[in-house]
Amino acid sequence: MKTTFTLLVAVLSVQFGLAQSAFVNGVPVSVVNSSTLTLSDSITGLGYVSNIASNSDGSILVGSTWTSTFLIDPATSLPTDSLQGFSSNSVYGNDPDEMFGVRSGTFYSINISTWAIDSISLPNTDRITRRPGADEVWVCADSTIHVVDISTGMSLATSFTTGSSPYDGSEVRFSADGATAIKMNWNSNTVAKIDADNKTVTTMLDMSFASNLSGVEVTADGNTAFISASNDNMLYKIDVNTMTLSDSVEMPRSPFGIYRHPSSGKMWVVGHFDDIIYIVNPSDLSIEDSIEVGSSPHIVVFMNTPTGIAEPMLSKASCYPNPTQNSFQMEGMETGDSWIIQDVLGRTVSSGKALHSNETIDISKLNKGTYMVSTKTSVGKIVKQ
Repeated sequence: MKTTFTLLVAVLSVQFGLAQSAFVNGVPVSVVNSSTLTLSDSITGLGYVSNIASNSDGSILVGSTWTSTFLIDPATSLPTDSLQGFSSNSVYGNDPDEMFGVRSGTFYSINISTWAIDSISLPNTDRITRRPGADEVWVCADSTIHVVDISTGMSLATSFTTGSSPYDGSEVRFSADGATAIKMNWNSNTVAKIDADNKTVTTMLDMSFASNLSGVEVTADGNTAFISASNDNMLYKIDVNTMTLSDSVEMPRSPFGIYRHPSSGKMWVVGHFDDIIYIVNPSDLSIEDSIEVGSSPHIVVFMNTPTGIAEPMLSKASCYPNPTQNSFQMEGMETGDSWIIQDVLGRTVSSGKALHSNETIDISKLNKGTYMVSTKTSVGKIVKQ
């Protein structure tokens, strides 16, 4: 898909720059243009990629299958190196070559340039998060958080309790300044507000009314948190200052992980079983868009990827009627414009040139589903019913 799309837009006179891409784990790893909210590429041939993370300067994407770890060039979406027989949940370190990971009760330091590995034992490790603005990695181990100091090597700085159940392992999310942390507790159905400097739980919110808490995210200012409950198809909004429920919305499908877009602040809500990402406005919980991605997604990683095409200059096209059964028109088409239609895996399923300024495109022979339609200046989505 990358080659075809580049040929379409290469006639534009644009400057070199950075395009913010979102990488979503699964089969395959999906690459989403976060400006146009369209699938722009996919990383295939690795099997199920269960975990992904970027290094500190955004030059490498690290992907792990159940048995191996791969280094992926985010500019080309191609694997560049691999370590067979090793896999972990990863976060970046202070150095671009430094990554940290957890797996099966062990905390790892990994040099991705030499593949040198060091480790310390941390019981029941499950989730791992880098605290912004601090040389700390927080490791969730059931109802305990282990704080690892990574300023020089790695050492256990402290541990503290955040839940009431031995099965409260879950993710931690931080405000942008790293001062406030929010942890969702799976088994006890509670949400903990944490003073990150003092490593203490200041408030606990009871969410026993919800079923199967699954994801958590915090706004950059730390004033609002979002919690997903997959069994209820619900997304909840929490006022962090008072630790009270302020709003909620029923999602079309089961929501799981939640990720804050670093520029727009929008919430990217992952539908793990339904292979979809919902874009949610944090102010009113409205669903603004959705993106179909590869199978079994969990994790979204935002990276600024170098490109010869300034992708934000591509406008988001309006296709109507949408959804449709047989045909549609794309706003802004001009006579002679080339267009292509691609499926969610990046395969071209139809192409042509506009014969009229108000061109009607026939998709009656396509299977039902969501497709991306592109011209040299715009990109949009069409749903075939």
